[in-house]
Amino acid sequence: MCGSSASPATLVLPARALGYAWGWEPDLSWIAEKAVFRVEPEIPSDDTKPGVRTVARGQELVAQSLDGQTEGYVEDLFYRSKYLPPHNSDFGKKRVVFEVEDKVDYAEIEVFYPADASNHPPSLKGVLLVNAGFDNVCITSVEQVDTPNFFYYYSQVYSAPDVTYTLVISGGAYGLTCQVSPGSWETQIYVSHLVSPCWGELGVPLFRRVNGRIELVRDEILYVRGIHKFVAVVEHERVHARLCRRGVNIRCSPLVIDTDLDELDDNFEILCGLNPNNRKTVRGIDDNELIAHLVEYGKIEAAKDLWKRDWATCGLQYGQPQSPFPYAFERNGARYPSSRYNDLVMEVPCVER
Repeated sequence: MCGSSASPATLVLPARALGYAWGWEPDLSWIAEKAVFRVEPEIPSDDTKPGVRTVARGQELVAQSLDGQTEGYVEDLFYRSKYLPPHNSDFGKKRVVFEVEDKVDYAEIEVFYPADASNHPPSLKGVLLVNAGFDNVCITSVEQVDTPNFFYYYSQVYSAPDVTYTLVISGGAYGLTCQVSPGSWETQIYVSHLVSPCWGELGVPLFRRVNGRIELVRDEILYVRGIHKFVAVVEHERVHARLCRRGVNIRCSPLVIDTDLDELDDNFEILCGLNPNNRKTVRGIDDNELIAHLVEYGKIEAAKDLWKRDWATCGLQYGQPQSPFPYAFERNGARYPSSRYNDLVMEVPCVER
């Protein structure tokens, strides 16, 4: 079941039971008077009273709700509120309970929120990001934009107070880290609309240490979606912000010695096992990006169980999953729940020091 994308937000849960008898058509009105439908855990509703009575429709017992706007009855369990519920935990697994005197039965349901709508409580605002300007300082519009539901609820599940949502006008990046002013150590992280679970998967490169050297795994890649895509992008950008604060990025500290022009301090690269004389220690990837990729895989693994709390449409709990596991390692066109390698780089101590 999915809440509406409108404001006020509505949710309708079918709540019906069938009555059977051998050889005759029963009159269920006497049972209807004693029957109650309800939802556990309860769902808040501003101006409706869900399940205030039950009526008989032939062999069906049907829940009815009182619509406060019309003072009339509507069928099934009907909920309406100005905004979607405030907490991610308000969604997910519920029970529609049917009770007649001391007889109780129930049906399991799942409730989702529309990922790309913006009808959550209005506590978060994003910005209109025009581009990344000179010296990597982001140029943003004074116009604020509504954050989509996926960003609002994912940020509750995976805390991201340092991240701002942006509707990107140019560039097409999933995420971006910008200095607040040229040469500043202070940064701002942006996550774009492309991180929405409805915008597909994100490929995450994998790396191993072979004879002390970092190497790209060329026959395997990790594909993430839903909340794991959110985690990957947030943690990737947090690495860029962290390196700026540490003063090992030349954009944030002009005193950095950067022989290979990859923006990273030579001594820091040596500490990380990178080549300070080659901007692409691993072929095809600038070292500045490589460091962020190395960290994000370990963060995704640490957040593996968060798929259980992804209640967005297009998210990891919604509909028929693309695979029987929360993310997929792909090799030779086939997908597997785990990597073929047991020595993938999952920690980069030089970043944390």
